[in-house]
Amino acid sequence: MIQSAGAGYNKIDIEAAAKAGIPVCNAPGLNTEAVAELVLAVIINLQRGLAYADRKIKEGLYQEVRGELLARGMEEMNNTKWGIIGLGQIGTLIAALGKQMGVEVSYYNRTRKYEVEERLGINYQHFETVLKSNDAIIISLAYAPETAKLISTSEIKMMKKNAIIVNVGRGGIIDEDALAEALLNERIGGAALDTYEIEPLPDGHPLLKMPEKLKDRIFLTPHLAGVTVQSLNRMLSFSLENCARVLKGEKPLAVVNGVE
Repeated sequence: MIQSAGAGYNKIDIEAAAKAGIPVCNAPGLNTEAVAELVLAVIINLQRGLAYADRKIKEGLYQEVRGELLARGMEEMNNTKWGIIGLGQIGTLIAALGKQMGVEVSYYNRTRKYEVEERLGINYQHFETVLKSNDAIIISLAYAPETAKLISTSEIKMMKKNAIIVNVGRGGIIDEDALAEALLNERIGGAALDTYEIEPLPDGHPLLKMPEKLKDRIFLTPHLAGVTVQSLNRMLSFSLENCARVLKGEKPLAVVNGVE
């Protein structure tokens, strides 16, 4: 077997493994809490300019940044609107946390989740409606050919001018050149990305060349949304237990390529 110690397996050639009769397994759903927590953190940061305030205070500009943020205005989550694209385990927990904070939550998913809608009190919207009508757009999709550059120039133009976009799905789902252009032209309120088409981001990448006045409108983390001490322990424990199952002649769990 080939065992991924995380939820992702996009770097494994699952079709070649299937042809060779080798099961490929992942460790799904064990970093859900960590990823959902990060989404709340980055949205609060962007809405209230926290990282920007910290940087400016350390530059000796306490009064200046305080006045700037007061003049700009800072938003609470309560009564804002989130649109979640991809309602798997992570998207569902993000929706639940948002509802607890008083957010009006909508979602788009290829398969409509009626039970989740009723349980959480969230709304299904078509893809374009999610983009047009929400204050924060949260991407929690797996990467696939059909999701490559799913969010590009035309999709960003549909979004509210002050909207925030958050990607805790896979890199390559957002067209990073289009996002950088939208930020430069102030066609979008802000962005938080944890995953990228190329990791690490290469020198000279447009997202790394934002002018000073825009640095507080983009928040970048190095593919660590699902990485906490607790989540790593859960994923490693599951992975080792799954390997032990196979060594004992039992069928593996969480097979992603149909081979058992």
